[in-house]
Amino acid sequence: MINKAQRQSRGRSRRDPEREARWRALVGEQASSGVSIRRYCLRHGLAESAFHFWRAELARRGREGWPAFVPVKIAAQETAPPSAAEGRLEIALVNGVRIRLAGKVDRGQLVEVLAAVEERPC
Repeated sequence: MINKAQRQSRGRSRRDPEREARWRALVGEQASSGVSIRRYCLRHGLAESAFHFWRAELARRGREGWPAFVPVKIAAQETAPPSAAEGRLEIALVNGVRIRLAGKVDRGQLVEVLAAVEERPC
């Protein structure tokens, strides 16, 4: 016979794909809304603590199984006029996502983009 503590711990170890998908959608919607987490949670009737938990949990789940270092391959570029090639940066992630930046790329902006990708796995 299973006691209450065993049922609770067993329930925590299982993933509910529907629940995870719902929270992924909520976290993604908040991130693109430009609204603070507090205001977003108030508008949608969410507990702010639950939102923070799920945002961290989804980021952790997104990193599971990913190698600490990913090999980088420099691709050959087609020759183009110097003015057309300046200010372009493309990052191809292991999961197939490509990040393309045009114009002058600031180091701080690049760090923010990569942090956002890490927070919101695709």
